[in-house]
Amino acid sequence: MSKKAVQLDENNQWYLVQLAYMYGRNSMLKESISTFEKIIKKYPKDVDNYYPYAESLLKNNQIDKAMDVLNDLEKILGYDEQLVFNKYRILAQMKRYEEALAEINKLIEHDPSEITNYGIAAEIYLEQNNKVKAMEYYEKMLAIDPNNGMVHLSLSDYYHSLGDEKKSLEELKAAFGSSSLGVETKMKILLDYYYRPGDEAFKKETYELLDLMEEAHPTSAQPFAIYGDFLMADERVEEAREKFRTAAKFDKDKFHTSLKKKGM
Repeated sequence: MSKKAVQLDENNQWYLVQLAYMYGRNSMLKESISTFEKIIKKYPKDVDNYYPYAESLLKNNQIDKAMDVLNDLEKILGYDEQLVFNKYRILAQMKRYEEALAEINKLIEHDPSEITNYGIAAEIYLEQNNKVKAMEYYEKMLAIDPNNGMVHLSLSDYYHSLGDEKKSLEELKAAFGSSSLGVETKMKILLDYYYRPGDEAFKKETYELLDLMEEAHPTSAQPFAIYGDFLMADERVEEAREKFRTAAKFDKDKFHTSLKKKGM
């Protein structure tokens, strides 16, 4: 239908766009690309057509040409956060790290207070095994937000990769002591790496982390509940009972039932 409509009115932009999309849906990438090329030439100021054009090029593995299209769009729009991030994402996937960093640095320059972009830059440097440059960006993140739990968690992984387990644990404790790092993330770490009943080597560290999590989230039921689970695994039943009772105060529906099942 779209093809026939274009034949009847080849200057109708809407028909051309629908035809380009139809080709794309049917995996006729060359035809889709050719049609978008015509659209861009005829209507270069219509920015809505650049993204689907670039997407068709990417699907056809024409990376450089897709980047040219996005660069042309940037010339029209000026700085656009989503466009810059999309360019970074494509370049990073292609392991074109220097170009990807250039895009991330645009984001940083535009908004130096946005901590996430520093973390992305650090990850790119780590991908290249450039730990010194990665650390520079972690330090910038801490300068912006010293208590950011996710930054400390990233630093824990960083030091672990260097084999410095002491500093890795210090950063992990800082992460657990931060209320900005969610309870779910902390629980996953505890269950994945520290739930080792009977392993005395991990016991001290485990309870330190549990204490820190509890202090960071004093009105959440989950830290007390998981604390109780660890105590039960160590057969510290009375202490576990107190933790479960505290959890029940904050989430009656869930943890009163759990207490009954445990016979507490």
